Amino acid sequence: QQLKQMQRTSNLAPPSITLVGTCREMCPEKERYEREQGLDLSPFEILEGTEHEKVPKVNHRLAVKKYSRSAATTDEHTRPDEIRPPDVLEYTIDYLVNLLDTSNCPYADVYNFVGDRFRAIRKDYTFQSVTNVNCVVAFEKITRFRIFLPFFFVVSFFHSCLLFVVKWGWSLWGSLIWPEISLLCTRCVRTKLMSCIRTWNN
Repeated sequence: QQLKQMQRTSNLAPPSITLVGTCREMCPEKERYEREQGLDLSPFEILEGTEHEKVPKVNHRLAVKKYSRSAATTDEHTRPDEIRPPDVLEYTIDYLVNLLDTSNCPYADVYNFVGDRFRAIRKDYTFQSVTNVNCVVAFEKITRFRIFLPFFFVVSFFHSCLLFVVKWGWSLWGSLIWPEISLLCTRCVRTKLMSCIRTWNN
């Protein structure tokens, strides 16, 4: 029995080590400089007054960690100084939610930026195996964003249509714009229908 117990113990995997993030900013310092040199900054992360420079400067206070689909997804390949702890993640979520309400930029730019940064936040939570109540609240905010995202795009679309009609009139709308929209919608429905048919056949 003792021999069997020793064999079972030896076959057990070593206990996993929970990663604890140490980055105290919304974006790690290394990533900020890398994306600045690579011209990979969002308009929301560029230092005011440097937008038209050859290499725009990063706003270190407003830069937010970008989502990356890394090849190595295990904890041992991730450095703690590249991961934000839960309190920093909560602050980042509040900043992004506030950006949705206060930004005057086009809807598509704002929501593409916020959506990407939310994915990076989820990834940081996953790396640290955070499962407390604050994590649940954070994921609720991200989920609400995902639910209402299509609605805001529809509102933006109809707002643009209304502006076009007010400026150019119904006649130009009916002869140039509406046929293109109808064709696009038809193609989208047809593509979705074919996808459902292939799924059903499989």
